[in-house]
Amino acid sequence: MKETWAKCDLVATVARDRLDRVLIRENQSGRREYVAMQVTAADLGAIRRGVAIALGLGHV
Repeated sequence: MKETWAKCDLVATVARDRLDRVLIRENQSGRREYVAMQVTAADLGAIRRGVAIALGLGHV
């Protein structure tokens, strides 16, 4: 599985439709290949805490 990460201090607005896949590679013809992944409850909690801290809201 490809390692992924969240940048909690770079908050942006994106369409939820764009959050369902992770780019894993481009094949030899240049076509992008994606995989659908899910965030664990523990990781989502850590991301939320990181975003709150980045926004100056303290620990949530």
